[in-house]
Amino acid sequence: MKMLSNVKMYVHSHSNIADFGTGLPFEAVGYIEDKLNCTLPKSYKDFLLEFGWLTFRGNDYFGEINSKPGLPNGVTMFNLQERNEGRLPDYLIAFKDEEDFGLICMDISNRDVDKPAECRIIRWDPWDLEGDDLGFDSFASFLEHDIRELIEQNNL
Repeated sequence: MKMLSNVKMYVHSHSNIADFGTGLPFEAVGYIEDKLNCTLPKSYKDFLLEFGWLTFRGNDYFGEINSKPGLPNGVTMFNLQERNEGRLPDYLIAFKDEEDFGLICMDISNRDVDKPAECRIIRWDPWDLEGDDLGFDSFASFLEHDIRELIEQNNL
């Protein structure tokens, strides 16, 4: 969970604008992988085990609530619904909905040979069915950057 150490620091030092769960048990992470038919990236698994889910200054980073994976608005149900409606391919796992700007996703088909436990992060347009690489090679690097940017933009 070393990759998430800065995220934990940001979240705990800005507790007035951060909300998160209690972390998931290992079995719940396995449930998510089974339902989404994938192996989740290591840093995302660490996120689920540490936080369960996270909201920071109104930005939701999908996870699951405690030991009840599969509830509406969790990562499992959101992704299954998007897949069933033809808006998300099976090789993408959406973890943030930027509404008019698309979905932020882990491209589990695009594993880095130097970091096989991680994957590229893309912005997916569910209307045009196109994606753009955002230049992050892990969920943790995206999350840390996104939260740090929110802190800097809002002078927090």
